[in-house]
Amino acid sequence: MTSTAEPPLDARTILVLPPATRVTGIARRVMSRQLFEHGARPDLIEDAELVLSELVTNALQHGGSDSPEDLEVSWALTGGRLRLSVLDGGICDGDLRVRDAAPDSLSGRGLAIVDCLCERWSVEHDGGTRVTADLATAV
Repeated sequence: MTSTAEPPLDARTILVLPPATRVTGIARRVMSRQLFEHGARPDLIEDAELVLSELVTNALQHGGSDSPEDLEVSWALTGGRLRLSVLDGGICDGDLRVRDAAPDSLSGRGLAIVDCLCERWSVEHDGGTRVTADLATAV
């Protein structure tokens, strides 16, 4: 009798979306559905929804909002890691980093949330600005 191991989670998706506010929710829902269908844990899906929302929102707000270029939103669920990535057409003049937001500020906490929930995150400036964040899939 042979036993078959459960296959690892494996899902890869790239969405190309127009730079419009409503795409944040669209990307989040498509990703969540796909992760659920591939057996991802509910807490991983919740964390991924929050991180992806922050990355897409930051791209829309700071990535050249006047630019007609589409956003590339992607995720890959492989080998114990969920990698989320958002590429916008903007060129960031400064470093993207976690900043301290004033207690009464209504914004400015996005990258702090990403930093808290992710194992690591990075920024690349090649043909736009790409922010990539990795979440562990293991408990």
